[in-house]
Amino acid sequence: MSNSQIIGITGGIGTGKTFVCKIIANYGFSVLNSDKIAHQVLNKNKQVIHIVKENFGMQVIASDGSIDRKKLGQIVFKDFSQLKILNHILDSYLKEAIFKEIRKTPSPVFIEIPLLYEQNYQSRLDQVIVVYADDLTAIKRIQKRDHIDKHFAIKKVNSQMSIRKKMKMTKYLINTTNPQVQKQVHLILQELKLI
Repeated sequence: MSNSQIIGITGGIGTGKTFVCKIIANYGFSVLNSDKIAHQVLNKNKQVIHIVKENFGMQVIASDGSIDRKKLGQIVFKDFSQLKILNHILDSYLKEAIFKEIRKTPSPVFIEIPLLYEQNYQSRLDQVIVVYADDLTAIKRIQKRDHIDKHFAIKKVNSQMSIRKKMKMTKYLINTTNPQVQKQVHLILQELKLI
């Protein structure tokens, strides 16, 4: 049994990454979430807050001095060029925070990174699992989760690399439209020689 693996979990928005991560955590594995780490970077790193304020204005700063992620999200998902600016700002700070957290976590460690391929994390990971669902299912999930209309949900999907392209970049795939998600996870954990 290998115990030194770092396994990335990615997929498109609304594909069920968090659900897959919960199943993996139920096996007793350490599962980190890059979005939670990003929230800490956005809210606690004074340098990041300053740079975000310089680029997006006072409108994204909450009354307590932290970043209002909802207002920032409304800006970046309406204009992909703004999203690219935000991702560029966060990239080095986020990578540093993520790998610091990985070093503190017992191996094997799984980490959910939505923009794994977009931000080129794969070169520092041992394996990548791509979670996918059909577009209609993903869009409905985003609408329900974020309380947004179909048009905005489609914009969010289109802001990321195509799920089909991500699927071609790894041999480990989990289809959450299929009801047998637990079985798919189990088979991959076996293939990775983790169980």
